[in-house]
Amino acid sequence: NHVHVDPLALQKTVNLPATLSFGNITLPGQIAQFNAIGAVASAGSIVFLHQEGGTRTIDIRPSGYVQLQ
Repeated sequence: NHVHVDPLALQKTVNLPATLSFGNITLPGQIAQFNAIGAVASAGSIVFLHQEGGTRTIDIRPSGYVQLQ
């Protein structure tokens, strides 16, 4: 028995609230792609901007560790 999983298949779409927008995204192609054991293809970060001036950064490490800053 084999299970085929398309590694490029979209898993989930999330809509941002109107108060948030994307800032700088340093991931290649602006995509965070994780493998079956949780490691990421390329490390990087995603910055979110709040309309009132705040920012939050999601840092994605090569190991797949994800940290909100």
